[in-house]
Amino acid sequence: MHLLEYFRAIYRDWVALMSGLASIVLAFFASYFGYIIMHAKAALWIAAGLCFVITSYRVWAREHSQITKLAIKNEELKLRLTPTLEVLFGTDKPFVDVREFPENNVTVTYHGIQIHNAGETTAHRVRVEVEGFREPKGIFRKLSFWQPGVHQSELSLDPDEKRGILLFKAEPGEDVRVIHPDVPLETGRHDLIIRVLARDLPARVAKAILEVSDLGTAKLSRNLL
Repeated sequence: MHLLEYFRAIYRDWVALMSGLASIVLAFFASYFGYIIMHAKAALWIAAGLCFVITSYRVWAREHSQITKLAIKNEELKLRLTPTLEVLFGTDKPFVDVREFPENNVTVTYHGIQIHNAGETTAHRVRVEVEGFREPKGIFRKLSFWQPGVHQSELSLDPDEKRGILLFKAEPGEDVRVIHPDVPLETGRHDLIIRVLARDLPARVAKAILEVSDLGTAKLSRNLL
């Protein structure tokens, strides 16, 4: 608020209070207390001072409220215009892909996740890291996807776009294996940490549970704890 506008607002509000609330209060007290009539000038100046203080606060409060509302709107707009990356899990396509190989009499089930941009702007340089895969010797492995030289270059996700990643494959009677690189996984529970990274965005972290059986089957689900 500019200085001239501030004084105008002070004047308008002060006049309104003096001609409204203050005049009613003075008239009321003057009707019952002779002291007020005898010291009318002093009472008038006191009322004017009180009205000025109240007016100053009211003008400040309105301005502060407008600034706060504007800040909230700006923050809401910023959130709407910021890409929002989500990690999606499922038990059907495209999260689970069953492929038949009749020539070898083999059925292989591929399991994965999807990355979804739930925001209203494009997310750039999106990449995914998965930590917690455990090899039979107890070696923990951290994998990166959509990285140059590993899977493909970092990619962009447009608003509401989804891209899937197949993480591992399960073949009944065989080892459950990570796809990239092709390494077997230890049976039992794997607690996975999935990080979705993008340019100018904080990392989106999701936890998952991978259950690997000694029969060559597996199940991937979100860890809600």
